[in-house]
Amino acid sequence: MIGRALKIALSIGAFFAVAGASAYLTLTFFISSESNIVVPDLSGKHVGAALELLTELSLNAKFKGMEYSSEVPRYHIVSQQPSPGMEIKPGRDVRMTLSKGPAT
Repeated sequence: MIGRALKIALSIGAFFAVAGASAYLTLTFFISSESNIVVPDLSGKHVGAALELLTELSLNAKFKGMEYSSEVPRYHIVSQQPSPGMEIKPGRDVRMTLSKGPAT
């Protein structure tokens, strides 16, 4: 009786181990098969050019806000997240801060 219960428990454990390994390998395959996109450097670009570039790369543009900058002209990108050169999946957000121009 104990031997039979042990066989059943081992069979169930083996089933869940195989199912878990299979699920892990399947998800790993699907996640890694998606191509990554290198985030472009948007610093200093006009907002229209930045939007066009992100759209071509299948990335979403999000604006964090605006700040005064004496170095960056009005309606140009001051900063961005993620940083230029990072690899991200298509459809992800690139958050940008626009320049208000110099404070008067």
